[in-house]
Amino acid sequence: MSRKASTKRPLHLLFRAALLLTLLGASISCGFNFTQGQACTRTYECIPGLYCDRGVCTDVSNQSCKDNADCPSNAACRFSLCVPKQLLIECDLVSKPCGQGLVCKSGYCTRSGEGLACQVDNDCPDPTNLICDERFGNVCRVGRRCEVAEDCDQGFACVQRRCEFKIEEPSCSSSSDCPNEDFFCNSDGRCVLKE
Repeated sequence: MSRKASTKRPLHLLFRAALLLTLLGASISCGFNFTQGQACTRTYECIPGLYCDRGVCTDVSNQSCKDNADCPSNAACRFSLCVPKQLLIECDLVSKPCGQGLVCKSGYCTRSGEGLACQVDNDCPDPTNLICDERFGNVCRVGRRCEVAEDCDQGFACVQRRCEFKIEEPSCSSSSDCPNEDFFCNSDGRCVLKE
């Protein structure tokens, strides 16, 4: 009888330990919202719009590529640069044609002249809707020049005189609301990286 009890006890403890590890693992995997520049091991740990590149949460729009396989799943390779899919319009020639002034290229609607080589904005055939991206490949890309943030549409920021997709920092009321001690709560109520 004591032999049976001693066999049951280790199995019971083993079951409890396995359950505890499962619950602990679930709580560890929840709650990731790492912002740009924070350490990561997988893209799901970063806030939406960022991907984990070489252990750091990184803005998807700064990654070069040769094809879609080089980009994270939430981006597509457009003229040698990963672009967030939410900024692109998917298409196919039969069921999802593009609107006027756009052509379907590699599954996405593209402005005429997008991807052409350039040195300045005026090298692009439609300088109102295309700008010369001198930082990433000297090609014409959809975009707009800006001097201040108000020149850009909602969801975009003015970065080096170009409207770029804006990554929202988590909101906060005090620095203790921020992801870790690398961030502080600024006067706008946003967690920002300490410099």
